[in-house]
Amino acid sequence: MAMHRILVVEDEVSAAFAISLHLGKFGHVMLGPASTGIEAVALARSEEPDLVLMDIQLLGPMDGVEAARSIRAEREVALIFMTAYPIELIKIRVEELHPLAVLSKPFGLEELEALIARI
Repeated sequence: MAMHRILVVEDEVSAAFAISLHLGKFGHVMLGPASTGIEAVALARSEEPDLVLMDIQLLGPMDGVEAARSIRAEREVALIFMTAYPIELIKIRVEELHPLAVLSKPFGLEELEALIARI
């Protein structure tokens, strides 16, 4: 299995920690976490992740979709969105970004690892 550099963008500290801990056990290099869109864009620029695991609702004025658009304007990177919002509405908002997936919270960490294995 390939190991990846993964930027976790999540405003809930406990969720970001759990995701990072789980994925780190599989040998992935965990970047972040970032809790704002501005932090996410800056970290993506400086750390050059292979994947951005992006929450939709973030702290601050920039949500996850806006942050992902800014990141993608600078470089091609795989995206997985996470949301507590109705998933069909989010899929419409992010379809032009061609994410690997849009996951509805709560989701299984095994499901996430299976998606990452597709990169």
